[in-house]
Amino acid sequence: MSNIQLSPHFKLFEFCNTSSGKNVIQANREFASKEENIKKLSILSNEILEPIRAELIKKENNFNCKVLRITSGVRTSGTRIANASATSQHNHCEACDFVVDGTLENTLRLYRLIKEKKIKNLNYDLISQCILERKKRADGSWSCWIHIAIKTDRFIKQRQKANRNYSKFPEFFTSLDGFNYVLSTEANFKKYVEV
Repeated sequence: MSNIQLSPHFKLFEFCNTSSGKNVIQANREFASKEENIKKLSILSNEILEPIRAELIKKENNFNCKVLRITSGVRTSGTRIANASATSQHNHCEACDFVVDGTLENTLRLYRLIKEKKIKNLNYDLISQCILERKKRADGSWSCWIHIAIKTDRFIKQRQKANRNYSKFPEFFTSLDGFNYVLSTEANFKKYVEV
């Protein structure tokens, strides 16, 4: 098992880190290294994350950030995240959470660019969901990130089985607590930066 270069700026093991311990990281790496999972993570890296990263480093956008850091990707059964969905696309190597510089304002600004389809070369046909998320830490500061996932046959069948057969993708949501989701509207964007 090796740390495969999935795209120019992303490697396989970046999607496998967790705070759940070394054994879980190893399990995540083994799971991610399966051929079908490498393929999905390659699509996520090349078609979704690379264009977003390219947008971040454009001088005219003034993000002052050259790093798109994956904070959560592959989740095996040992990855303990309280209240995480059992049907999460993370469990199938189809999603990742990422941060830019950690500020609410910049995370919102990047999310808006994605939602408004202003990211050059981003393959919107492949996106199932894009979620703007935040959660208050124990010290009172905010953790903020963007969740993005690819559309797969497995995901669509799961939606159909749950009678949630959305015909419009990508779906855009906002979460003000990291667990509950509402449609991304101007009112919810305003709440996102109100702290």
